[in-house]
Amino acid sequence: MHGVSRRVQQFLVPKPHHKDSFYYTNLLSLCKTTNCIEKTHAQIVVHGHEQNPFITTKLVDRYTQLSSNLEHARKVFDNLSERDVFCWNVLIKGYANMGPFVQAIKVYDEMRTSGTTPNRYTYPFALKACAAERDSHKGIVIHGHVVKCGLDLDLFVANALIAFYAKCQDVEVSRRVFDEMPQRDIVSWNSMISGYAMNGYVDDAILLFYDMLRDVDISAPDKPTFVTILPAFAQAADIQAGYWIHSYIVKIGMNLDAAIAKEALNMFQQLVESNVKPDSVLFLCLLSACSHAGLLEQGWHVFQTMESYGVEKNEAHYACIVDLLGRAGDLDKALEIIQTMPIQPGKNVYGALLGASRIHKNMELAEFAAEKLLVLDPNNAGRYVILAQMYEHAGRWEDAARVRKVIKEKEIKKPIGYSSVELESGHQKFGVNDETHPFTTQIFETLLSLDKIMGKEASIHWDSILVENSVC
Repeated sequence: MHGVSRRVQQFLVPKPHHKDSFYYTNLLSLCKTTNCIEKTHAQIVVHGHEQNPFITTKLVDRYTQLSSNLEHARKVFDNLSERDVFCWNVLIKGYANMGPFVQAIKVYDEMRTSGTTPNRYTYPFALKACAAERDSHKGIVIHGHVVKCGLDLDLFVANALIAFYAKCQDVEVSRRVFDEMPQRDIVSWNSMISGYAMNGYVDDAILLFYDMLRDVDISAPDKPTFVTILPAFAQAADIQAGYWIHSYIVKIGMNLDAAIAKEALNMFQQLVESNVKPDSVLFLCLLSACSHAGLLEQGWHVFQTMESYGVEKNEAHYACIVDLLGRAGDLDKALEIIQTMPIQPGKNVYGALLGASRIHKNMELAEFAAEKLLVLDPNNAGRYVILAQMYEHAGRWEDAARVRKVIKEKEIKKPIGYSSVELESGHQKFGVNDETHPFTTQIFETLLSLDKIMGKEASIHWDSILVENSVC
């Protein structure tokens, strides 16, 4: 009976899973350290998979991503008896990203000598290495290879060519490649704008930036765009453009990172050196940028130096510095700033404190800020909701219910958003589907008419482009 039981148990126990290619590639994907990769590498060798191109390509890729040098990756690569284009690309990419860059170029040459044909992913890595080495001669040779194999109009390859020529200070060729591209993405525009900016063609960079904004195929600028164009506006001392960019970033809800905020600080410094007197609005922009990017030290320095430029701090500046300190977790310092303000703290200051209290789950400080806001800004539903949510997260359900009851009893609603446009007669405000204006009918009829005209113009424009392309 026991023997039958054991046989049944042996039948029911699943056999060890066969360790195939997918097993090892998944295992390598989970590795976060070089030590882990080496252990997995040992298993691959022990089980006789060191010549499996699928596994070894992944192994080479992980070594290039996590190792400080590419010695292990190169050994794995050299041990392969047969190498496909993907494996060559992985090694070239590793050297192009990590260096030595000249090795990427040498591996590219070895690849061609071996008889393996490069593809659209090979050339961007090889050109990146040439740009890093400032080896314009080799880059031009590779460009010739690109043309010969018919990939010169490929999006990825063309973007790499733009960056290569720009870094080698041949902006004219870079622009020629850009103009000849049948399609462009945000990387194409950013690369060309950056090429102009880094080579001192500030006006061309700015003009191209405005051209990009008019390109219907580009939905919106991204962070690299602003990091690239802000120095150009700084060199041109175009403070209005700087204001516009900051407003645009805030409007679309883009999170400001350190790169953008530091460029804004550099722009400020160059404006000062150009004898442009900063005003309160400029300092507000800088403080806001530092706050959203988490640049505590730089933001505090800007705040402390305002008086030296003859700019008086107002409530908005104090709200920004409270927000900056609050986001950084220094709630005690933020409270100290509020208590020592030479002017009466307003709703923006306490709103910043409430927001910081929510981030760091400081219930006591949140109640203090909310108490002030219920007096200063009693009809703002957002303040009540934040407090109610904090009560709920803290498990204080009765307090949360009490706050939500106040919202309901007082019929407090979230303010409706609106837009504003400046006309000769002054500022006009309007909301979504707003029909309060006395000339509502005429306005909507005009908009419909303009929409039709724009549609016709766009159609004519595209027809002309199609005709030109067919002729070419």
